[in-house]
Amino acid sequence: MVDYSELLTLLYAVGNVTSSVTLVLLNKRVFSNGFYYPMTLSCFHFAFTIIFYQLLAAFDVFKKPAIDMPRTEKFKVAFAGF
Repeated sequence: MVDYSELLTLLYAVGNVTSSVTLVLLNKRVFSNGFYYPMTLSCFHFAFTIIFYQLLAAFDVFKKPAIDMPRTEKFKVAFAGF
């Protein structure tokens, strides 16, 4: 049997970097064309991220975290997002 977990991890890492760089470049383009509302753009990013994770959960690609997660673990997850 072939174990594709390392390849999948590499694919996720490359996808993460690619999407982050693309988002920064798109933001620069939007702001250079006269859009002066950075908080609105951040709200759009958060909204689309939530929608994207909902879609991933609907297709069983992403598992929602347990509701009974301890508060310290929630802070660890939130801190990892920085």
